[in-house]
Amino acid sequence: MSTLRTNRTEDTFTGRRVTIKTTRSFDDVTARLYASIGTLGDAGWPSITSYLEGPSPTKEGFAAASKRFIGPEMFMLFWEIDHSLWTPLYGIAPKRRIKRVIVGNPMSAATVLVHELKAGLAAPAEMLILEGEDSVGTEVVFQLFSTLAAGVERDEGLLQASLNLDDKIQRLVDHITT
Repeated sequence: MSTLRTNRTEDTFTGRRVTIKTTRSFDDVTARLYASIGTLGDAGWPSITSYLEGPSPTKEGFAAASKRFIGPEMFMLFWEIDHSLWTPLYGIAPKRRIKRVIVGNPMSAATVLVHELKAGLAAPAEMLILEGEDSVGTEVVFQLFSTLAAGVERDEGLLQASLNLDDKIQRLVDHITT
């Protein structure tokens, strides 16, 4: 008879959240985002997953399948959650749109995961797009990948790969907000 055991550990680290405010409208910001990463209607992850579940996936085939969906800013859409569909039911920001968007690039994620598998908790990356008060302007909020994935570990390769992902996310956010 076997005895099941569990062991809980907790790591403390400091994450950093970035907020970019722009005078661009919510519609303009999201349109620019979708032009770069695709929409849910053409999201690539289901197709990529089908390839991976196929008879003989390869690293090269995976990269080729992924690259078909990666946009000009080097990310693809994984999923999105439109919080503004349910938040008005609770009286939360009833006239503001709030969208959480999960974006990533599997090949970029691999540059981090090779150093630390737990970095997968922060990949793919997320951003929150908030419509401004009275539909004026937009805020784009994201967390620095390096503070989530490399916040505990001190591996130099992990840190450099994570900082590289921070730069890529910043470029995407700059693209959709400026």
